[in-house]
Amino acid sequence: MLENVFILVEWGSLYSRFFNKPSYYGRKVNFNFHIQYKKNFYSVPYQYVSKSVDVKAGTETLSIFYKGKRIATHPLFPDSAKYKYSTQEQHMPEKVKRMNMEWNKDRIMKWAKSISPNTHEVVNRIFLKAKIEEQAYNPILAVLRLGGSYSNERLENACGIALRSFITPRHKHIKGILVSKQDLAEEQLKNKSISGAESHNASLDENKGHLRGSDYFKSISRSNKNGEKDEL
Repeated sequence: MLENVFILVEWGSLYSRFFNKPSYYGRKVNFNFHIQYKKNFYSVPYQYVSKSVDVKAGTETLSIFYKGKRIATHPLFPDSAKYKYSTQEQHMPEKVKRMNMEWNKDRIMKWAKSISPNTHEVVNRIFLKAKIEEQAYNPILAVLRLGGSYSNERLENACGIALRSFITPRHKHIKGILVSKQDLAEEQLKNKSISGAESHNASLDENKGHLRGSDYFKSISRSNKNGEKDEL
């Protein structure tokens, strides 16, 4: 009996050592200072961007090593999680940290909404495309600042044009429209079309006074017949 218990304990120890042993995976750090493991992403200090690192995944934690030195540890996402990000603030570049203090998504979205719907939609799409919210700040602020260079009205029109051509318009797309004055050309064409329609309607209104309906001619016919009877 005791011998069987000993065998079970030893087997359990061996199983734990060989079958639950943490696994190592070589990974390259992405430009956004994260590595991917099982469809989720974990940050490392930004200094290691483009470096090759080793990932040690246990049952509850994930550790990242560079040349044998541990550089990051994260709680491990469950296998059911997909496209989640575990980002530690100390891993961010100083520029990103400062921006986080000055800006947030709500403040940026309010600014975009104050300009008009098209600009708000462009900003929303850039946020949706970004894997990390903070990485969307610079591209979005670059778009919004175009309003100061060209006017918010032109920015709004340019965003409307860009949305018809691109799923996620960027600063270069919108600025290209503004520089080429495509927004102004489209606005002039629209105004010309409206002006032409208004002139056409005005012309119809003027001509209404000269048009004679069937009732008019019927009344004249009756008058002529009555006149003939009076003469008789």
